[in-house]
Amino acid sequence: MTKAKLRLMPSLYAQSIYASNTGIPVMRSMIIEFPDDPTTPNLDKQYMLGERILVAPVFSDDTALFYLPAGKWTCKVYQNL
Repeated sequence: MTKAKLRLMPSLYAQSIYASNTGIPVMRSMIIEFPDDPTTPNLDKQYMLGERILVAPVFSDDTALFYLPAGKWTCKVYQNL
């Protein structure tokens, strides 16, 4: 858990400065990042952490359901957080 947090710290710090300067929160609903996507207003279990990290809940070891808006996405799974 500590290693994952340390890897995220530079991004979280940069997003905190951005939030302070713009008023746009670090934790934001999907519609803030993707206002033209008609699916994002209905997403209430996932959110963006800054502009680059999508956070989605995982309730099962073998299945996770979440929505990816159009664009290029990569997967980083942080286990045991």
